[in-house]
Amino acid sequence: MGRADAASSVARREPKPAGRAECVTPGTPAADGAWRGMIAAMQATRILLVRHGETDWNRDGRVQGHVDIALNAAGREQARRLALALAGRDPIDAIYSSDLARAMETARPTAEATGAALIATPTLRERHFGAFQGRRFADVSQEQPAQAERWRSRDPDWTPPEGGESLRQFRHRIVGAVQALAAR
Repeated sequence: MGRADAASSVARREPKPAGRAECVTPGTPAADGAWRGMIAAMQATRILLVRHGETDWNRDGRVQGHVDIALNAAGREQARRLALALAGRDPIDAIYSSDLARAMETARPTAEATGAALIATPTLRERHFGAFQGRRFADVSQEQPAQAERWRSRDPDWTPPEGGESLRQFRHRIVGAVQALAAR
């Protein structure tokens, strides 16, 4: 049997017994048609993740966490360039941003350039660093070396003092937020 004969024999579909999956050979017309049908039936959600633009605290090496710090001039320029890069590409249906000023200021120019809705979403905030917010890591290292070492080692269960969030807690929050967005 030649190559064309093999392909046409696979393309002929015999009635399949109930409860059994149909098998097709990859690269054949039957397989190509099956994939096209599956792809047409699926609606993919594409999520672009963008970190906020620069702040004065970034420049100064301060931990921001949940402290509401605005963008500096460089951060506003980064946001403007992001909007230019994303405008005119694939359509953007919505922009979900942390509700903190630096994230909203980063997202706003893209929302304006694309016409996408900008939706403040508190569950997308950065990790909460408790008492270490507003401080430099070098200062924490000098004053609390044991805490700083657990932070540096990325211990998933270490929680920054005074209401901070462990990496495990942070991951759980962010994964839940992204899954909820993808399901919309």
